[in-house]
Amino acid sequence: MVTKVLIDYLSESDNIEKKKEYIKNLRLKYSDLIELKQIFRGSEPLYSVLHEFTYYRDSNFIGKIDYQDRKRRNRVKLKKMRRYK
Repeated sequence: MVTKVLIDYLSESDNIEKKKEYIKNLRLKYSDLIELKQIFRGSEPLYSVLHEFTYYRDSNFIGKIDYQDRKRRNRVKLKKMRRYK
């Protein structure tokens, strides 16, 4: 849950590594990370830190979708091969 205290801390603190560790230790939900990204869109260093947390999950999700698509295409190919034997 994104609170005023969290937003104030991330706005005031200067050390990016401390912010990164703080966010990591909070274990925020994906939706909260997206909301923080929208709030800190103008702050480039903090936005890039928040993007690291969401980009990993995005790429992992995209990889799972690609895997399912490959499986689906292979099933279609096997059906065609069986049909023409």
